[in-house]
Amino acid sequence: MTVGTQGLEFACSALELYGTELHRHRHRQLARMSLDRLSGIVNYSKTHLHGVETGERLPLPPISEKLDAAFGTGELFQGL
Repeated sequence: MTVGTQGLEFACSALELYGTELHRHRHRQLARMSLDRLSGIVNYSKTHLHGVETGERLPLPPISEKLDAAFGTGELFQGL
């Protein structure tokens, strides 16, 4: 748990939330989209995507736009 400036507890960091959403949407796809397949669609390496999914890499705006397009999620990832 993370404690915010107002003393509120958060279940995860923003990076963890982003990674959790990436993982959730990737596994909701009909064929359970692999990182290899997603890598080819969004033109980012499997290693980079894994780093974003696990919260080890920052998801900079270009990847967010590409993930939204790949998953048809509007601006979900851009908003996160």
